[in-house]
Amino acid sequence: MGSQTELKKRQVSFLVPAFSIAWCVASVALFFFFPEAFDAINNRFYDWKMSLCKRPETAPQVVHADVDDDAIAKYGLWPWDRAMSAKIVDRLAEFGAKAVVFDVLYTSEGKSPESNKQLFEAMKKAGMVVPAVTMGTSERAEPLVMVGEENDEKRYHQRYNALYDHQTWQAHIPARYQLLRTKTLKNTFVPLEQIIVNSAALGHIKATPDSDGVHRKIPLFIRLEDRLVPSLCMAALRVYWQLSPDDVRLSREGAVEIIREGRPVKIPVDSKGMMMINWAGIWDEFKHYSVNDVLSDVPDTARASRYRGKIVIVGVTGTGSTDFGVTPLGAQSPLSRVHSNALSTIMMEEFIVSVRAVPFLPVIAGILGVLFALTSTRLRLSLGIIISVLVCAGFVGLCLLTYMFMRYDVPAFEFLAVFAPAAAISLIGRAASVELQAYRTSKALERYLSPELLSNIVNSGAELDLSTKRRELTVVFVDIQGFSTISETVEVEYINQFLNDFFERMTQAIFEHRGTVDKFLGDGLLAFFGDPVTLENHALAAVRASLAMQEEMRQLNIKYATSGIAEFEKGVRIRIGINTGHIIVGNVGSTRRVEYTVLGSAVNIASRLQSLAPPGGVIMTARTRGLIKDEIDCKGPDFVRVKGIDRDIEVFRIYPRSEGLTQMPTTFQT
Repeated sequence: MGSQTELKKRQVSFLVPAFSIAWCVASVALFFFFPEAFDAINNRFYDWKMSLCKRPETAPQVVHADVDDDAIAKYGLWPWDRAMSAKIVDRLAEFGAKAVVFDVLYTSEGKSPESNKQLFEAMKKAGMVVPAVTMGTSERAEPLVMVGEENDEKRYHQRYNALYDHQTWQAHIPARYQLLRTKTLKNTFVPLEQIIVNSAALGHIKATPDSDGVHRKIPLFIRLEDRLVPSLCMAALRVYWQLSPDDVRLSREGAVEIIREGRPVKIPVDSKGMMMINWAGIWDEFKHYSVNDVLSDVPDTARASRYRGKIVIVGVTGTGSTDFGVTPLGAQSPLSRVHSNALSTIMMEEFIVSVRAVPFLPVIAGILGVLFALTSTRLRLSLGIIISVLVCAGFVGLCLLTYMFMRYDVPAFEFLAVFAPAAAISLIGRAASVELQAYRTSKALERYLSPELLSNIVNSGAELDLSTKRRELTVVFVDIQGFSTISETVEVEYINQFLNDFFERMTQAIFEHRGTVDKFLGDGLLAFFGDPVTLENHALAAVRASLAMQEEMRQLNIKYATSGIAEFEKGVRIRIGINTGHIIVGNVGSTRRVEYTVLGSAVNIASRLQSLAPPGGVIMTARTRGLIKDEIDCKGPDFVRVKGIDRDIEVFRIYPRSEGLTQMPTTFQT
């Protein structure tokens, strides 16, 4: 059984780290080949971090003029006649707005040419209007496709030329960027040609929600052949900060750099040119007014101050509008707030740096997982659990702290997905190893310790040291006085029955005092106290167990007083010798048979002393007496000499309850 258990333990010790290491290698490879497969999980972790952190300050220069329910109730459902848009432009120009951003599309021919003309003229006169374009895109380099009927194709081509010539930016695009590309013109919903020509700038409103439908990023540029179409926020900044395309460039370090007043503003972006939006709020965080306020003819001396020097974003927020989407701050957010939050992120320079997980985080987690797998077999199970939990919780805490104080978005899933299962495999294997060790220990000690004590040890998970070592213990030898003579005259079956009763009672007394039964010696036994179960005072436990054995012997004599066996009826006495000293203890034996036993001169002294004990009494050395102090009354000291020891030994004795004091010899040779 022992060899089979040891074989299973070795198999567990080998296979578990192997499985754990295999998981580390396989999971790291998975993230290398599919680096974006688990972005949805990291996005949820990002939302959780954002929910715990203080919202950034909003740019006071950004305000909203909403086509809300009040405006719709007064002027009707959107879209309105273009003359209304012209009036909005004129009024905001009159109030001193520095940029008017329309988060609406002017792609249709409108309700009348006259209204269109009013809008064209208002835009040209104001010189600070930024309309929107939406674009069908692809991540691959594809040729631009002209689609539609013959008349449509001509119209799209004219708009395309106007867009390309007047509103695209020329910029060097480093090789590290794979920007979104426009692939068809029909799906781009390009504004009217005169809208494009008369705009101060034009920006795309391409919606780029993540795989879970939440808007967290915005592409600052989209490629149109060899040029760039800026986002609506970048186009607004071009007007507000009076930038030229030469003031903006894509750096090789992963940033869009804006040179403003001689100082670079570096906007961190990923390889697709996406900027993380640092969401400040949806409604009350930005100043917002109904378009009714802009169009009102009611005198208001404070009205102009609400828009003077501001970037005014005009968007539709009325009930029933389709211009709503999901953001980290709400499931029904007007998408015009995407642009105000993106503008505020840039203007307040409250940037979020998105850290790529691959390759570093999976590799680091894999290395830690391998190290944990190789060392966990030598760790206590509880310590291994604590270490693995601390590593996982510590990494999550680090991700949270770097976001809170540095605005670095460090994803957590890749690290946890590599390390946590590897650690779990190792801990499960360690638990199996502990169970095997507990089983092996229980089998090895079930003959030495009480079942209750052994069960407590196994259930508590305590690890017992069964290796051979030297330590101070208390040894007890017990022997029946004159039992050899009794065994010659009494029938074997009665001898066997008596000895079974005797050893059962003696063993129970030892077990009750948390002692260890080493072996039975014919008509006696050897026990020791203090190992493998550590005792606060092993000497006191040994003496109390010895007195309990004497009491058990008295009860056994009462039982056999009416047995009809003369040798038993007149009573049987035991002698007990006790010694405390430094002893070799542990598993000793051959490969075929191993015993947990004690060795040394201190053991021999205890063996010799039991022959000197008074019948029915106990004899102990001075070391044992010193450890029990005054807990038990003893007689002595006396001095005796035993075989193998060239000096007198100071001893103390405890006499039997019903016996008279018997003078012991001062010397004795055995």
